[in-house]
Amino acid sequence: MNFYNELVPNTISRFSQPVKTAVMAVVMGGEGAQKADRDGKTKQGEGHRSIVTQGDQWAEQMLVHAILGNFPNARILSEESEQSEEHPNLLNHKCPTGLMEAELAYIIDPVDGTAPYGSYLGTWCVSAGVMKNGMLVGSAVYAPDLNGGMLLVAEEGKGTVVIDGALDSVREIVPPETSTTPKKATVFRGVDSDLYEVMIRRIPEIAMNVRVTGVANSGILALAQVASGRITAVIQTPQKAWDWAGAYRAVLEAGRIFSFFRLVPDPIVPGTDMLVEVGVNTYDFDAFCYDKVNRLGFVAGEPAMVRRLMKVLPRTGWARTNPETTSGAWQ
Repeated sequence: MNFYNELVPNTISRFSQPVKTAVMAVVMGGEGAQKADRDGKTKQGEGHRSIVTQGDQWAEQMLVHAILGNFPNARILSEESEQSEEHPNLLNHKCPTGLMEAELAYIIDPVDGTAPYGSYLGTWCVSAGVMKNGMLVGSAVYAPDLNGGMLLVAEEGKGTVVIDGALDSVREIVPPETSTTPKKATVFRGVDSDLYEVMIRRIPEIAMNVRVTGVANSGILALAQVASGRITAVIQTPQKAWDWAGAYRAVLEAGRIFSFFRLVPDPIVPGTDMLVEVGVNTYDFDAFCYDKVNRLGFVAGEPAMVRRLMKVLPRTGWARTNPETTSGAWQ
């Protein structure tokens, strides 16, 4: 794309080679996905809300090729594929042993927001988080159908940059000196949060106190917008690691924070979970393991709004409606 060729090379010159490689990988993956068949197929063994397209597969191939072409020993944790004889560098989903010890690793999401991608909407992206010795140090997020191509790049100690193709602009993100007032705030929530009745009951309180509320069909893209300053905060119920790791460093470099939590079985009320805070900008190896018990939820955004929203979230009564077992009334 012209904007990439003209704006990106000079803009990212200060970033390290592993982050530059992540940028190249997500752009290649995004452009590949744009040209692919977007017809969604239900993932094997999963329900109607979990789909995969040719674009997911093409994008993953391009990401892996770009990364290993520059760093043959890098480890990769990806949504679509895992370790095999063909791809020994890819890590196991359930237990990605070696991830935290690797000198260089990438956590990639070939297409985040497959549903809007399949409907030719702009709210999808390709992402790669750069990890060194267990620390997420870099971010690259590319939304090729948004703003003429929106690219977000960040690295620890080197800041966050947003490039908008349609605007022909490069914007350095400066951490805000003051917090956005609630009445001017934009607060989004992840699409899966609507499966929790206890969360739905909190939405009116949030909506009446902020300017805009919305649903994020791509968790990574919502985090990219948090980093860019276009969304004040986003609430996500527990997510797989590739749904947040790719934008983690961009959020922090932009002066925003993550407040992580887990939902764990409530010993007092069987069949429900309780919210247990993990900490601010704190993750562990378990967070990268696929099983739901390991996943982290979070509120991410401007610190004052994050703290406010964390207080609003209920501590008990979390029970997820399973659409795979309750759907079927609508034919």
